[in-house]
Amino acid sequence: MKVVITGHTHGIGRALYNHFQTFNGWEVVGLSRSNGYDIDKDFDEVVEAATGCFLFINNAYRDQQQTKLVNALKNKVTKMIVMGSVSRQYPELIHTDYVHDKQELAEACRLISIDPNGIDLLHLDLSFIEGMPDKDDPTHFVSDYNLKFEEIVSAIDFWLTNPKIRQIEFRWKLTPFVFNQLKQAFPTLDPSRIQF
Repeated sequence: MKVVITGHTHGIGRALYNHFQTFNGWEVVGLSRSNGYDIDKDFDEVVEAATGCFLFINNAYRDQQQTKLVNALKNKVTKMIVMGSVSRQYPELIHTDYVHDKQELAEACRLISIDPNGIDLLHLDLSFIEGMPDKDDPTHFVSDYNLKFEEIVSAIDFWLTNPKIRQIEFRWKLTPFVFNQLKQAFPTLDPSRIQF
């Protein structure tokens, strides 16, 4: 079986690339800018490389390219995993194109999941992840409450044996540290939407 992973050289993409390398009988293909597969500039080449694979992991983020990949590959792969963000649920708190893009991505995934002829698709609402912040994420900052790569990998392994699950949302916590980070990143932050 073949798995294709975008953004396989850093972060969760790298962790998944390494994880699938341990599976016997799997061909693991990584697509990133470092090997000539920019999801924006080389979009058609990315689609071609992923077409026909058993599992496509739509990990790399660049503007609306993740959503475009979902729509381009929804009938060309057997299964798909899409890396979303819990930030999409807080547009009133965080006013960015990134949040809007992740909202559109989640909606595209939802529509595919209810299509009677749709592929098995898992949309992951990720929160803060261990390690360095993602410099491609315009809302990046650090947190004191992070997901470990192993937790995400474990959820994906679980889904591979339970593909009727369509979405997994990872928890985040609005710790005082995270709140201060949000205020620094977004000076016009309105915390009134979140009440305890």
